[in-house]
Amino acid sequence: MKQRKMTDLGPAKKFFDLEINRLPDGNITLSQQDYIDTILTRFRMEDANPAFRHCIIRLDAVSDAADLEANLELYKSI
Repeated sequence: MKQRKMTDLGPAKKFFDLEINRLPDGNITLSQQDYIDTILTRFRMEDANPAFRHCIIRLDAVSDAADLEANLELYKSI
């Protein structure tokens, strides 16, 4: 078995896209703000106002099966 050297970088601050924040009282908060910002930018919604309710996303009507498939993928990603 091959051994590898390790370096202690201290407590984790990020794990995949999950941001980890340790508070002085011992509590930990988790956030995905960078991921949320990426999604908002991807769909040009950076200036959108937050809404604390469910909403329906409307996609334009499509004319053929290829367009329908593309819009289904867009809908799923939104």
